[in-house]
Amino acid sequence: VPKALLSVGLFYIDMSSYVAYGNLRRDYVDRRHTLPGQPPLVATYTLSVPTNVGATNRGIGLGWQQTFGAVGGQVNYTYTDGKVSDGSEMVGNSKNTCNLVGFYDDGTFNARLAYTYRSSFLAGLNNASIQHMDNEGDLAASVNWKFNDHLEFTFDALNLNNPKLKYYGTDRSQPLSTYSNGRQFYLGVRLSL
Repeated sequence: VPKALLSVGLFYIDMSSYVAYGNLRRDYVDRRHTLPGQPPLVATYTLSVPTNVGATNRGIGLGWQQTFGAVGGQVNYTYTDGKVSDGSEMVGNSKNTCNLVGFYDDGTFNARLAYTYRSSFLAGLNNASIQHMDNEGDLAASVNWKFNDHLEFTFDALNLNNPKLKYYGTDRSQPLSTYSNGRQFYLGVRLSL
């Protein structure tokens, strides 16, 4: 088949200086509330701070693309296993990501429908608490029509399935927040001289 691609990729990344999140306990003297002639009051605080540690990330990526005349499709899947040397989770590392794309392109008119999926991942800290983002999938579409060599019309639609972005603590039984950004539509015109 003249326009087909099948790919497999393995990767291993060794990061000697990776920025992770850590909690430190520090004692501070509370001079404002210490009475004259009394020993100073000491308060213990937990601080969430960035720390430099080592980390590794390894995985595999699989991809397939095929066209049949003006119609085609793409599929790719990536598995990653990110590890931080101190045993904590790697920020932003989803174990599973996948993209499914269908398209049509005859040179004058093209349309594309794409679905993107990402499994849960550590998003960072919410105050001093760990915050994860739950699994999320998003559907988007675009349409372009080339009227002539100087005029082109574009239409893009994002979040067609109106996904909810859900954040939780250390596990899903600790919901923190939910966001719905709504569907977004963009219409454009491109002029060239």
